Amino acid sequence: MPVEPESPKGNKLRGLIVDDSPLIRLILKRLLSERHYECDEAKDGPEAIAAFNRHWRERRPYHLICLDYRMPGVDGLGVLTHIRDTEAHSGLPHRAEVIMVTADDARETVTRMIEAGVDGYLLKPVDRARFQEYSKRKLGKTARGRRSIAAD
Repeated sequence: MPVEPESPKGNKLRGLIVDDSPLIRLILKRLLSERHYECDEAKDGPEAIAAFNRHWRERRPYHLICLDYRMPGVDGLGVLTHIRDTEAHSGLPHRAEVIMVTADDARETVTRMIEAGVDGYLLKPVDRARFQEYSKRKLGKTARGRRSIAAD
């Protein structure tokens, strides 16, 4: 699903922002609200999994999830694995767009994210220009057309 202000059947777009940094959550929430997303926030992996599960059970799944790669306890890969496992075993056609937000673009990190099922990644520091560039590049891409925005 593209990172754009469209949703199936005219429903509101729902996003989940997961980061242990309140500042990063605030920045991402502002950027997503500009794209008409109604966002929930989680400060860590367990809180993110609880929010994801609640929305999934209520059949109001998230359209977009911005997930911090490095968090204490359950990290971004752990949350992503839970999300993809839940989606795969549910029988529902919905699949959330998951963007990993990270300061680490090392080859092995990117490989792990891709193998876990991430749709794309965004490098920190996140700002409006970088997010907009990511959104433009992501349009029309499938999960195989992963993109990142590297630091200049």
